[in-house]
Amino acid sequence: MQNRFLSAIVTLSVLLVSSLQASGPFDIIAMGGPTVNNTDVRVLDNATQIASNQSNNHGAQVNSVAWQPCGIHLAMGGDGGQGTQQTRVYKFDKAAETLTEVTSQPHAANVNSVAWTPDGCFLAIGGNTSQRDRNQVRVYQFTGTALELVDSFRHGNNVFAVAWSPDVTKLAIGGLGPA
Repeated sequence: MQNRFLSAIVTLSVLLVSSLQASGPFDIIAMGGPTVNNTDVRVLDNATQIASNQSNNHGAQVNSVAWQPCGIHLAMGGDGGQGTQQTRVYKFDKAAETLTEVTSQPHAANVNSVAWTPDGCFLAIGGNTSQRDRNQVRVYQFTGTALELVDSFRHGNNVFAVAWSPDVTKLAIGGLGPA
């Protein structure tokens, strides 16, 4: 049996990919990372192996992409220069193969990881040091049109990964460890 995703990933290996995730309901892969213009988010349709929409508004490297479990929304977080560190949520239109920005949330430092809860209602965000944020892990409720902060706590050091438990009672945090 041929691995359908392997051929798609190899096809686009000329890009530096820092994050990728397949969408469950669709045969789609989202990829993020720095490119020639340093602002690339692409959605690859595995059937055609064509990278559709690019988001050129982020301002720098994309560190993390995460599909909402239903496959409709894509969260993206990354680095930014000159105050452009943000988490963005896009709506994916499969028929048109386009991403449309729904909402964004600014951050004072780089966003290294984004993770949806299994029900797609909450988004956890973790990142780097800043004077204001102090390595906060933040949890937002996604209303369909906005991200509303519901909880945050200081990890104490850079956060590189966040992941929810299947029952949404725990949030795993990976990083340099508490300071």
